[in-house]
Amino acid sequence: MATKSKHSITLKIIFFALVVALVCLSYIFLQLLFNQETYPGEILQKDYLQTRQFHYVEVRGRVDRLLRSGEEVFFREDGVRFYYHDGHNTYSNVINPTIASFQALGDHYYGYRLGRFWAPPSQLPSSAYLVAPSGQEYMLAFEDTFIDELQQKWDNVRRKTFSLILGISLSILAAGLLFIRLVYLLSDRQEDSYLRQLDWIPLEFVLAAMVFLVLYMSYLFYSSLQPVFYSDLISVVTTFLFVFLSFSGFLLVILTIISRLKRDRLAETSLIKKVFDAFAIAFDTVTSGSKRLTDIVSRRTVLFLILLSILLFIAHQLQNTPEVLLILALISVGLMSWFIRANKRTLSSIDQSMDRSVQEMLKSEKTKVELITNVSHDLKTPLTSIISYVDLLKNEPLNEVSQEYVEVIAHKSSRLNQILQDVFDLSKASTGDVTVKRDEFDLRRLIEQTVIDMESQIESSGHTLKLNLPAYAVMIESDGTRLYRVLQNIIDNALKYTHEGTRIFLDLSVNGLTAIMVLKNTSAYAMDFTKENVLQRFYRADKARTSEGSGLGLSIAESFTELSGGSFDIEIEGDLFKVILSFPISNRKGFA
Repeated sequence: MATKSKHSITLKIIFFALVVALVCLSYIFLQLLFNQETYPGEILQKDYLQTRQFHYVEVRGRVDRLLRSGEEVFFREDGVRFYYHDGHNTYSNVINPTIASFQALGDHYYGYRLGRFWAPPSQLPSSAYLVAPSGQEYMLAFEDTFIDELQQKWDNVRRKTFSLILGISLSILAAGLLFIRLVYLLSDRQEDSYLRQLDWIPLEFVLAAMVFLVLYMSYLFYSSLQPVFYSDLISVVTTFLFVFLSFSGFLLVILTIISRLKRDRLAETSLIKKVFDAFAIAFDTVTSGSKRLTDIVSRRTVLFLILLSILLFIAHQLQNTPEVLLILALISVGLMSWFIRANKRTLSSIDQSMDRSVQEMLKSEKTKVELITNVSHDLKTPLTSIISYVDLLKNEPLNEVSQEYVEVIAHKSSRLNQILQDVFDLSKASTGDVTVKRDEFDLRRLIEQTVIDMESQIESSGHTLKLNLPAYAVMIESDGTRLYRVLQNIIDNALKYTHEGTRIFLDLSVNGLTAIMVLKNTSAYAMDFTKENVLQRFYRADKARTSEGSGLGLSIAESFTELSGGSFDIEIEGDLFKVILSFPISNRKGFA
């Protein structure tokens, strides 16, 4: 899947680059086409003499230069015969510059003499001529060799123009097909659209960028049409580079819009819509679909402050106009009245929603406790029978193998019975459905009693439990039965997971008015977990799964400690594991 996604990205990048390159290529072709100084509508005319370019460039252009500069411009142009009389002097490169002599040179003569135009019949419109000023005359004639050269140049221009038009057409067609394919590759799935990273840009900014890029590319196109454009190579390269970058940005903007359309996020990214929604939410007095009620209050507050600031600013500017100030005061009163009433309704809705949530949570917890209680009871009844019959089997004369099987069944059934009891106790402790009887007792004495009761278990584990207790009684007010269970759980946990050959330390001290008990042991494996993990129900580290345990001991210990009026904490320092219990000293006797 990752390889396919990577290939898809590469393909999109390739298509994107090809579309930009082909459009820039068509731009270059278009520039070359427009800079040929031909009339696009006449490109289909094969005979150059019938084109407007011949009439206006070759004929009228030369007449204009002749009238402006006299004979000098034509002395260097082979194949062009002229006659020019400025009213005083006559200039010509023809020996006898009469009208007949010019007509005798061929069918390509043009002039203004004797107050009229002279040209071959039906060859030139009158608008192609320039009327000579009063007292001046001129005549032009083109030799056949010169006309042949012009026709040959025209044929070359036509071939080049057709090639450029074909190049432009093929480039645009290929770019269009690749663009369609690129749009098709844009997935409409949220997780597969890489353009979604631009969704943070408001739609209005995207559209503004698109308009700017279009105007900028139009300006570049117009600038490149000027005659001076191709005279400077640096200008050409710079302009084409700007075109490449501008169209890349334009194409990216278009693809961004298309991507948002395909993922139905075009309207969602609109800044105007967000502002409108913010106002709509602010004026919603109860609820707004899935939007949080707290958002409604906060947005309404912001809107209220903005409107109030505007009113205060207007009042400050027009403080000398009592009529306006009266109207602003009435508007302010109405605004404050709306703000208070709307927030009252919203806060009431929040209160009702919280009540419903609490009731649903309590109902869910009650259902869970009932389920656990019923399941525990349904499992414990047959389990009790199993344990009873296993005890009876122990007294029967069995062979050695059968006796071992009975011992295994007895051990596992006892462990299962303990797990069921842990689950039941933890469920009741979580919901507070536990009767807590707090009495004053000596915490030091309770620790000693618990250790004595677990002496056989401690010896069988192969570990040594080192007690560090004060010489005086440490009196606390708590539930001794629950706390006895807590001590059993934390000591049992230490016996299971202490590194072989190390000792377990249990310290009890008094700090001010607080009794602090700390159980420390060195872990048998690397502790790659946090204290939050340890206190999760049924959590067991990977390397602890081979040992016996349900993952409930410390969680039960935490719940019972807090129910008994104490605090429960865990510290992990490298391989050192600490369980810390704190209880306030009894106000009645303290410690003695």
